[in-house]
Amino acid sequence: MDERSLTRFMRKVKRQLNGCWYIDGHVRRDGYSDFTLLGKHQLGHRVAYEHFIGSIPEGLQVDHLCHTDDLDCPGGFACAHRRCVNPDHLEAVTHRENSLRGRSPAALNAVKTECTAGHLFTEETTYLDPKGRRACRTCRARLARQWVKDHHPGVRHGTETHCPQGHPYSGENLVITSNGGRACRACKRESNREYMRAKRARAKAMKNE
Repeated sequence: MDERSLTRFMRKVKRQLNGCWYIDGHVRRDGYSDFTLLGKHQLGHRVAYEHFIGSIPEGLQVDHLCHTDDLDCPGGFACAHRRCVNPDHLEAVTHRENSLRGRSPAALNAVKTECTAGHLFTEETTYLDPKGRRACRTCRARLARQWVKDHHPGVRHGTETHCPQGHPYSGENLVITSNGGRACRACKRESNREYMRAKRARAKAMKNE
């Protein structure tokens, strides 16, 4: 900001008893303060960070430490800390760190050290789904066994020594799935080969059309 813009910025600042600086003026729908700079509406806290601290590193977001420290604040659009532009209350962090510091269900779940059944989240016991969400492998395996029991009551899941095609569930042929179940490597390979044969056949048929 130039001197004129800085003077206008500080004239709008209202210092609070908790140390926050609120801009007296327009507040966006998402609860963040708004400041017009160079003819454009910009987030007040980002303007403050770039002037008082420095440029925001690429890929980082500006987090409000005053919100992180206030454990009684539920967060969301009504969070008053979003209006704060005090540079001492601002920190550039990654999107993940910013999310983990929040109060959303996803943030609260991400900091848990154990699942609802009491199993610790470790590298070996934690399953990550395609969206990066955590789940307990032990509980997933239990639910999978329960599903088989409910839907296939005649099958004694986990006691078979060979797959339906007669291949042994042992050695390199045994594959442990993500939910703790067992699979036959030979059958998986044959399934993949069959898929590739069908794919090549379709491609050849399309070429000959």
